[in-house]
Amino acid sequence: MAKQMQEFDKVDLSFFDNAPVRIVVERRIPCSAAALFRSFEDPEAWKGWLDLDVEWTCSKPYGVGATRTIGLNGETADETFFVWDEGTRIAFRFDRSTLGMVTAFAEDYVVTPVDEKSCDFRWTVAVTPKGVLRYLSFLIGPMLKMQWGRYIDSLQKWMGEHGARYKA
Repeated sequence: MAKQMQEFDKVDLSFFDNAPVRIVVERRIPCSAAALFRSFEDPEAWKGWLDLDVEWTCSKPYGVGATRTIGLNGETADETFFVWDEGTRIAFRFDRSTLGMVTAFAEDYVVTPVDEKSCDFRWTVAVTPKGVLRYLSFLIGPMLKMQWGRYIDSLQKWMGEHGARYKA
């Protein structure tokens, strides 16, 4: 039986300041900022470092209003990008998802060039849990931070091995 999609709250940038659960992970990534940003547009890259299925549901060039559908660990989400500053920042929210214990979910990616071969990446995740999870927010944040720390470590390794394919 397929999981039911539910509508999520339509959040904006202010959500990253006032979400009940907010985590930030940061790493230096061994590739140019432009290469990292280009990898975010590539479904193969997402599959490589996160095992995330990505299907863009809009045409290039991507920008504010771009949409995609993602799948991870049996969950599905329809996303909309509400920030798209080419080469430096993107942010998106879940519009609909099968995640049952959440009413809002958004991610903010900030890429800062360091030099031609490296950049700093700050990844912010903001979540509004529902049901009993609302009362366990103090546990959810640290658990998500550990999980996203593993994800960003995987991205760092992937771009070290595959980043050259995203050079201009």
